[in-house]
Amino acid sequence: MCIRDSPYFIAAVVKAVQAYPLMNSSWDESRDEIIVKQAINVGIAVNTSQGLLVPVLRGGEQLDLPAIAEKSAQLIEGARAGTLPPGQMSGGTITVTNVGASGPVETGTPIINPPECCVVAFGAIKLRPMVVNGQVAARSGAWISISVDHRIVDGALATEFLTALVSELETIRA
Repeated sequence: MCIRDSPYFIAAVVKAVQAYPLMNSSWDESRDEIIVKQAINVGIAVNTSQGLLVPVLRGGEQLDLPAIAEKSAQLIEGARAGTLPPGQMSGGTITVTNVGASGPVETGTPIINPPECCVVAFGAIKLRPMVVNGQVAARSGAWISISVDHRIVDGALATEFLTALVSELETIRA
């Protein structure tokens, strides 16, 4: 995850989850039921020299963008430095990853972090041709993909969530 862009992605995911709380859930095998989580604890996939680590930003629904930026930067830096205790890398309810952070990767199929219901992957942000007011113009954009646990969420709800996520990202102003 790129430290510079991750707060915007995380904030948008939190807002979209608030609109679609089922995306913030897990499947309880022992009770054969869906458990919807109240707190939005966002796992942040971080590529490190020890492999992929996923520190967890807890209580995302209670944080504003500056707090998300500060806390996510601390978690990302701690993961890369190898200084985070194991407790800070468990308890996520939804994960974000940036498959484009370390290169030109446009998109990818993210792998769910069990027992979470959903993982959201962001591709490389780059200039792309887009039609704006009838004219082709270069605008920054990225591909977004998600994977979901189909025991909990079907494709229609996943698409609605993804649409809400894109809407949130389009409203963010740096």
